[in-house]
Amino acid sequence: MLVLEQDDSLLSWDNQHLIEFTRAAGCRATLRYEHRRAPTELALAIPDAIAWCWAKGGDWRRRIEPVVTNVRESLNSPDKREARAPRSFGRVSGSLPKLNATG
Repeated sequence: MLVLEQDDSLLSWDNQHLIEFTRAAGCRATLRYEHRRAPTELALAIPDAIAWCWAKGGDWRRRIEPVVTNVRESLNSPDKREARAPRSFGRVSGSLPKLNATG
């Protein structure tokens, strides 16, 4: 089961591409996915918290760094030297999978 944070402006795009991706991966019949609003699925706050810590920098970034496995600089980042963590699913250490940080 894959839970995605619902963004009404991207809902159609998400559905279209998830159909294509799951078909290409051969898991269309077995992978279930739903869009939910953040207040109804508390685990959706985890990527936001990681992104906030990464963007804040300093001690906050140092604390979150162990769970970040990959960082890519965003071209539209306010400070091109600072990469930003995404609002997307990824991988986090411990009992959660690790997060790939992209901007």
